[in-house]
Amino acid sequence: METLRFYYHDQPIRLTISLGVTEAKPADIDAGKLFVRVDEAMYHAKTDGRNRVIVV
Repeated sequence: METLRFYYHDQPIRLTISLGVTEAKPADIDAGKLFVRVDEAMYHAKTDGRNRVIVV
């Protein structure tokens, strides 16, 4: 994504993507636990330099 060129109103913009990924586990008794885990992974992806995927 970072190497692609995007334009907005004829101005180049730089885009990166940070993703947090996890799987649903039997211990996830509600969606809240799952969302907390994936949100923490996304936060780490951003603070570790952006433009990356963190899997927990």
